[in-house]
Amino acid sequence: MSIEEVFPNPLVKRVIFQIRFPNLFYIEDKIGEFQLKIMEQFPKSSMIFEKQIVFNIGYESEIKDEDKKKLDQGARKVWKFENDEKVQVNVYSDSLSITSESHKTYNNDHAGNKFRDTINFVVGSFIEIVKIPIILRIGFRYMDEYPMGEMNNEIFSQSFNPAFNIDRFDVSKALNINFQTNLIVGDKFFNYAERIEKKENNWLIHLDFDAFAKNIKAVDYLEITDKLHEINSQEFETVIKEPVYQYMRNID
Repeated sequence: MSIEEVFPNPLVKRVIFQIRFPNLFYIEDKIGEFQLKIMEQFPKSSMIFEKQIVFNIGYESEIKDEDKKKLDQGARKVWKFENDEKVQVNVYSDSLSITSESHKTYNNDHAGNKFRDTINFVVGSFIEIVKIPIILRIGFRYMDEYPMGEMNNEIFSQSFNPAFNIDRFDVSKALNINFQTNLIVGDKFFNYAERIEKKENNWLIHLDFDAFAKNIKAVDYLEITDKLHEINSQEFETVIKEPVYQYMRNID
């Protein structure tokens, strides 16, 4: 069961929803119609060329000419649509993503701004216009942060149920601790990452929840998205403890 409370101070810093589909050669012809469909909610638009980044790991310090040529040939068009609420839609020839830095809830009836409604509006409009029959991958990711002024094993374990062995490491001496796992959850998939980062005399706890599904009928995208959210929400509830709930409620 997902958390039903809407928190005034949630941990989430960024939420990303993405669908991937077979490369569409005609998508550029449909972008104008899609833009008009979502313009009321996403009035800012732009088109850019995005290049891949080549890392040269050898002894040479410069990118070779042939690598530069690959970069020029590998540039991809991306159409961006934004609003003033820090929500952005990116469309490529083989994917669509929605990134938000403002939503506090997925589908809580007590909140007016639901991320589920944004997904339904954007993806529903896209499928209506582009008419893709299948989605190769649906991904739903939450990136959370929690600040801690003091840190030791006791304080950390009071706030979190960590994935790594807290008896093995003294977290107060850690500059960084990283944990990552990839799991199968029924017919879905789940990636989880946990990181402790020391910044000067404070610590940041990073939590990364990423549920996804593969080979979905396009008409079923919202039903599958609900299930992915449920996976993320259940894992979030497993990780956090009461002091974190108090922080999200702004209770000292």
